[in-house]
Order: sequence, then structure tokens, then C-alpha cells
Amino acid sequence: MTNKELRKLRRTELLEILIAQGKEQDRLKQQLEAAEEMLRGRELAIEESGSLADAAIRLNDVMGAAQRAVDLYTENVKRVMDQQQQESDKALSDAQAHAAQLVSDAEKRVRTMMESANDQVARILQNARAEAERITAEANAAAEQTRADARIEYDAIIAGARQEAGLPTAEAEEPKKRRGLFGRRS
Repeated sequence: MTNKELRKLRRTELLEILIAQGKEQDRLKQQLEAAEEMLRGRELAIEESGSLADAAIRLNDVMGAAQRAVDLYTENVKRVMDQQQQESDKALSDAQAHAAQLVSDAEKRVRTMMESANDQVARILQNARAEAERITAEANAAAEQTRADARIEYDAIIAGARQEAGLPTAEAEEPKKRRGLFGRRS
């Protein structure tokens, strides 16, 4: 603005312009300070590095350290994986051994149970045969007794029928049977 224009303005307007310029001046001071700070940082970095060769050497050292860190990390990962593989193999081996032991134990129990069952079957079969022989002997004895009783009853019926018919009884004929042809006793 020109001096003429400034004179035409009122006091409040002039004050507003002064305040705005003061704020602008503060902002510019802050920018200047920030730029100076960056410049000092760069100067310090340049002073520290000394030269581009020193900076390259430092960069190489950083890269070498990074490579060593990568190598160490890779080696640790490989070692951990190997250890996990060994643990997995051992766990699998242990599980297979446990399963084999379980199968062996089960087979032993089955054999023992089969032997016990076979022994029980043999005892039951032996007892059944003995019981069958006893029942058969009792049945044969009862049959013999029934035959004998039937024979006695038959003989009694025949004797009664002969007696009714007036025929000689079997008891009267029996002494004759005991004597031989010539009247001798046999």
C-alpha cells in the first residue's frame, strides 16, 4: 500500500493491518528459525561425516551389520526349525511306540480272555457231558425199571388171563422148564 492509501484508512483498519503484519512477521521468524535449525543439522551432519568417503564407509558398516543381523536371524530360524523337526520326530516316534505298546497289551488281554473263555467252555462242556452221562444212566435205569415193572405187570396180566381161561400158569410150568429132558434139574 502507498502512503496515500494508508492515510485514508481509519485507525481500526490500520491497527488490523499492523496486527496482521505482526503475525506475518512472527510466522516468518519461525520459518527462519526452522530453516536455520535445519541448516545447523546439515552442517553438523556434514561435519560429522567429514567427507563422502567417510559416509560411504559408515553406510557400508551399517549394511555389514544389517547383513550380519540377517545371517544371525536366518541361522537362528534354521536352528529353531531343526529343533522343532527333532521334537516332532521324537513325538512321532514316542506316539508310535505307545501305540505299539497299546496294541501289544490289547493282544495279550485278548489272548488271556480267549484262554479263559476256552477253559470255561472246556469246563462247561465237561460238566455237560458228565451231566448227560448221569441223565442217560438215570434214564437207562428208569427204563430198565419200567421194563421190569412192565414185565411183571405183563406176566401178572397173562397169569390172570390164563387163570381165568383155566390154563396152567407160567409158575406151574416153570418147574418143568428147569428140569431137563429126563426130568433132571439143569
